Amino acid sequence: DEFIARRTEIAQQYHEKLAEIDEIAPLLTADCTTRHAWHLFIVRVLENAKLTREDFMADLKDRNIGTGLHFMAVHTQKYYRENMPKNMGALPSTEWNSQRICSLPMSPTMTDDDVNDTVDAIKNVLAKA
Repeated sequence: DEFIARRTEIAQQYHEKLAEIDEIAPLLTADCTTRHAWHLFIVRVLENAKLTREDFMADLKDRNIGTGLHFMAVHTQKYYRENMPKNMGALPSTEWNSQRICSLPMSPTMTDDDVNDTVDAIKNVLAKA
């Protein structure tokens, strides 16, 4: 319960601080009564960012900010691309999202300064793109 409470605080900070950045869009949360565990905080790197998700992630890594790829459209993975190439383009919205989402640091041990450092690094990466 303490871990979920802290991750919820971090997610709220991310939502507030990232709202002013037009090139990044956090995934929306469902409007329901279920408690979110916030084990991941996923954002989309939008087309107006002037850099790819891969460049965004690499530039954050250069600033000691780790990111992750947790969700890729199955049909875009190597086996399916090689064995079922006609499936590419079949799910344009899924492919669009799959090419843009990544996870930001999320841990109950993060401090508010860690969140600020992450957001500042995001702003710097996007400003230099």
